[in-house]
Amino acid sequence: MNQRKPHVPKYRRHSQQNYGFVEYKGERTPFAGRFNSPESLAQYHEFVAKIQRDRQPALGPATPMEIISVAELCGRFMYFAEKRFSAGGKRGELQQMRLAVDHLVTWGRFGGMRVVDFTPLRLAEYRDGLANRRRKPLKDAPEQERPTLRRSYVNSMVSRVKAIFRWAVANELAPVDTWRALTT
Repeated sequence: MNQRKPHVPKYRRHSQQNYGFVEYKGERTPFAGRFNSPESLAQYHEFVAKIQRDRQPALGPATPMEIISVAELCGRFMYFAEKRFSAGGKRGELQQMRLAVDHLVTWGRFGGMRVVDFTPLRLAEYRDGLANRRRKPLKDAPEQERPTLRRSYVNSMVSRVKAIFRWAVANELAPVDTWRALTT
């Protein structure tokens, strides 16, 4: 994907009064001291750091992969997925990812579990829990007469969970061993 780098305002010199300044969003911000003085450069670097902090998504500080929970991982993934799938016109896939996350965190009750503790046995529990769920009734059918979810749907949800963990490994939120174990 071809993305532009974010604009960083250039440190400039006022030609007549010899002080440093930047122009950002149509406003000129002067810095104390002479151009290229240590205090002026320090203020410029603080200004640029503030701009970059403001551009960061509101996800909070990075959490070490040993203590990150499945719910937090899914939240970070959905932040990524909303940008990735809504821009490409893949709203259906985004909706299915939301369902997979909802199954995993809410219905599967794996949200409070640490990512490193999510093993192939937990994935099998997730799969079995989905396979035993009943479909929504088309008419007023009793619970026991409603069919269970199709195998193809259950397998696609399991594949989406594996994709979430693959993304987590790529973004250093989960150890590689966790994802490798889930793919076996």
